[in-house]
Amino acid sequence: MKKCGEKVCQFIERYGLIPDGSKVGQPIKLFDQGYITFDASGALVLSDECPPMIPIQWGFDDKIGERLIDVPVKRSELESLYGEVSEGARRKGSPILTPLYAKWIEASKFCVMSTVGKTGTDASPRGDIGPVVSIIDEKTMHMPDWRGNNRIDSLRNIVEDGRISLMFMVSGVNDVVRVNGTAKITASKILRESYAHEGHIPTSVLIISLDEVYVHCPKSMLRSDFWNTKNTIEVPTIGSILKEVTTNEVGGADFDKDLSERTKKTLWS
Repeated sequence: MKKCGEKVCQFIERYGLIPDGSKVGQPIKLFDQGYITFDASGALVLSDECPPMIPIQWGFDDKIGERLIDVPVKRSELESLYGEVSEGARRKGSPILTPLYAKWIEASKFCVMSTVGKTGTDASPRGDIGPVVSIIDEKTMHMPDWRGNNRIDSLRNIVEDGRISLMFMVSGVNDVVRVNGTAKITASKILRESYAHEGHIPTSVLIISLDEVYVHCPKSMLRSDFWNTKNTIEVPTIGSILKEVTTNEVGGADFDKDLSERTKKTLWS
């Protein structure tokens, strides 16, 4: 056996891999790293083979045993877990669209829209041939809602609650810009017609009132190498997923072929 390193101990404590007080000595399989248990002094140790249970009776409030997996982190604990906020991160938010924030958002053709309603939350991709939103003034944006799958999960949430968050992205750029605010939906024909494209108009337009806008650092994009298009990754198709979840009632290769053609014809209608 060997003493657990500091990072291993922190991982175990943080993710609740310690059983309750009556089973504290029970060995725990830690993926392919071996087994975790305690020695006679109560120290965490790592073993290649499953060691016998050591009956150390530590209570739930012990500094190691307290973080069970079903005990959520409290708000009062977050700051100590994550440390201080940098001055730049603390001050980058703005209650209005400054000229540079407006310029950034106007370059974005794609965003992820998050909403919340009575039945839960929803995140939905939104894209357009030009700017995905139109900036009306420093506190207001419009987003035409083009044809989708008609589930209207996000729109239903907006009608029920109104709170909205948008994450704007620009192809090839690792920074993202985030907006929090509220939204309402209008079916005004005049406003819809102002966004006409190739003879088609959106079904509705979202009127978004901004509470805060801020730029987000590129760490997540860099970690994921998000814009790397050199390596093509094969993932399950929509048709294959539908076939699986409907037990072969809907989907399959024919669905994928039809979807490809149908999407081209109904992209703006």
